[in-house]
Amino acid sequence: MYVRCNNCGWSQDDFWYWNWTWKFWKFRAFGYNPLQNFIDEIRTWIKPRFINIDHGKVFSWKILLKECFNILKNVKNMKWKTWKQYNKDLDKKCPKCGSNKLIVD
Repeated sequence: MYVRCNNCGWSQDDFWYWNWTWKFWKFRAFGYNPLQNFIDEIRTWIKPRFINIDHGKVFSWKILLKECFNILKNVKNMKWKTWKQYNKDLDKKCPKCGSNKLIVD
């Protein structure tokens, strides 16, 4: 689930949750959180190769670096990281426009 503003369209990434297991090969072994997101991206792009995309070939590690920066950007832009944090906030307002017309999808 994630939060979005019905007034200005602002949204944040899905709420995080933690599910600890030591089966690294298992899909979402650690739940949905930055650690698991980094593991997933590394698993996908660590093998050195060129990937064909719309505007030519790109080396897999370049894609990995870009995806890791996207994860960090998502972490920085999140106002409520977990469902629990969202529920505890009594004054829920959009960080962009200040509206209280928030929707959880």
